[in-house]
Amino acid sequence: MTTLPRAALLSAAAIVLAALLVPTALAQAPQPGVTVTLDTTSVELGVSNSTTLTGTVAYTDAAPAIPGAGATDGAVDLSVTAPAGWTATVDPASFSLAPGQSATFTVVLTAPAAGESATLEATVAASAQSPDGRTATASAPIAIAFVVPPPPVVPWYQTPLGMAGIGLAALALVGVVAGVAIRRRNVRLAAERAEAERAAYLDRETGITLAVAGGPLQYGHKREVVYRLAITNASKRPRVAVLDVVEVTNGWRASAQVSKIPLSVGETQHATLVVTPDAVITPGDVAKVTVRVKPEEAREKDERLTLEVVAPKHGSPTDPHYRIVTVHREGANNQLARR
Repeated sequence: MTTLPRAALLSAAAIVLAALLVPTALAQAPQPGVTVTLDTTSVELGVSNSTTLTGTVAYTDAAPAIPGAGATDGAVDLSVTAPAGWTATVDPASFSLAPGQSATFTVVLTAPAAGESATLEATVAASAQSPDGRTATASAPIAIAFVVPPPPVVPWYQTPLGMAGIGLAALALVGVVAGVAIRRRNVRLAAERAEAERAAYLDRETGITLAVAGGPLQYGHKREVVYRLAITNASKRPRVAVLDVVEVTNGWRASAQVSKIPLSVGETQHATLVVTPDAVITPGDVAKVTVRVKPEEAREKDERLTLEVVAPKHGSPTDPHYRIVTVHREGANNQLARR
């Protein structure tokens, strides 16, 4: 029979003793611990919106290390649950932590595309397992307020009442525009009628001009003084000119050779004006003679020419110098000509 060395016997005894002691130690060792904390415990999200939260997970284990049991780090796993329709992710989802060690993680929550407004809750859960198989769990809630936007407000102008009001307003506007257009047309037509009436009036009342073409000349050895007058049809149609004397100084007489002169368009005819002083008029005395001409159909306007006539001596030629006092021409801006 072979006898084992004493050292070998001691080693075998130690192994047997350890095997007997391990179950007892496991039964008496405390459970490991795991905690989860979040920086935000409530969020409010609208349709399809997302948010990111951060958190910390910590691992603890009060059990003494077991000789020969290997590593003492705990395996920590994270998960997140959310209501139906929501999307929730956690990153990272697993850690290897030594007792007393902590780590950070992020959670991303995304709201559904549509749904009813409600207060919901998500949960971040952690589970830890020690190297010797002991486990622990923890969780942290996240209150969620899901905000569904209210239905779009129908603009007032798209409501039946608004559309009816717009229709009435449009009709009223059309009426106003039509009224303004009618008033403008009436004003324009009235202006056109007034202008046409004025043009017809001027065409009737004016168009014959009067000028001195020669004189004064003494009629033989008498004291009569003779002038040649030019009467012109300046209008655009044939006219009949009426010529007469409208004013003469007392003691003098004046008469035109003709009283009516037919004129074609642009035609000029000449008439003779004879001015005679009475016998009592002293040579050198001055008289004023006004002659007028107008179209035959004229009723209100005429063209006038005023002459200053010097009484000649008996039997002596008339001084060829004379002076036209004024020329009054109707229808030509009432221009006054002086010589």
